[in-house]
Amino acid sequence: MKRYVLTIFNLLLCLGLSAQTTRTCRYWFDGNFGQSATKTFSGDTWDGEIDVSQLPDGIHTLHYYLTDSTSTPVYGTLFHKVSTDGASSLEYRYWFDNNDNEMHHGSVGNGIFQIDVSSLTTGMHTIHLTVKDENYSATRGYLFIKTESLSDLAYHCWFDNDENTEQTGAVGNGNILLDVTGLENGDHTVSMYLEGSTVSAPQTYVFLNNLAVDENESGSLVVYPNPAKDRLTIESEEIIHQCEIYDLTGQLVETFENDSERMEISVEALPAGTYLVKLVTDSFTQTRRLVKK
Repeated sequence: MKRYVLTIFNLLLCLGLSAQTTRTCRYWFDGNFGQSATKTFSGDTWDGEIDVSQLPDGIHTLHYYLTDSTSTPVYGTLFHKVSTDGASSLEYRYWFDNNDNEMHHGSVGNGIFQIDVSSLTTGMHTIHLTVKDENYSATRGYLFIKTESLSDLAYHCWFDNDENTEQTGAVGNGNILLDVTGLENGDHTVSMYLEGSTVSAPQTYVFLNNLAVDENESGSLVVYPNPAKDRLTIESEEIIHQCEIYDLTGQLVETFENDSERMEISVEALPAGTYLVKLVTDSFTQTRRLVKK
């Protein structure tokens, strides 16, 4: 089995630990301090490698601190893991807040790439990313909240005024990754408060969840060509009743009605870019990603 590691570059230089013979790094993934682990090393250098082989592919957070005679603050980073077995080279692309005009891209390397959020303002953000070998993978989306770097704080949040959906974790380096996989596409609210020596007042954000995009073209619904220039064809085993096209801000752009297993629509008037196509049949609703040339 291939081993995947995340390297924390220049760790000791950045943290400025004193000249002790033995140091310990305590670290944990995805806000789960209850499953933290430690690495002990001697001397003034360490390769900074942390094994992430056990993590599933996808986006994760890493929080860590080091101790010798004293402890450093908690530091953190946001990163993405992708399996590279059998692939000679992989490239990644990601963008924030549905702005695919400002893409970040680079080489995956050893299967790990870190995500730079330093330019983002505090508050709620989305990130979409895709990985390319011969072709780009399905685009995956995540919702996260960036706060000020307050390592001694914990967060509590819940969706749609339902406290049974509560998620908690450490704020760490200020990036809070929220799991929205259980939410349907559409409008939702997320409420959050921070807890430290005091408890902040809850704040509520409204967001459109359009992250759950079904890219599986092998099912009962086929959309082609993609990318499209003039016309888009949609075929299904069931009657297609409606097609809605949204831009990446969640705004409805076009609506088409239909009453057969096949429909053709004109996309010639759409500006070039990326869109979401929502399709409604008798028994299911699916959303597909469309690239307009």
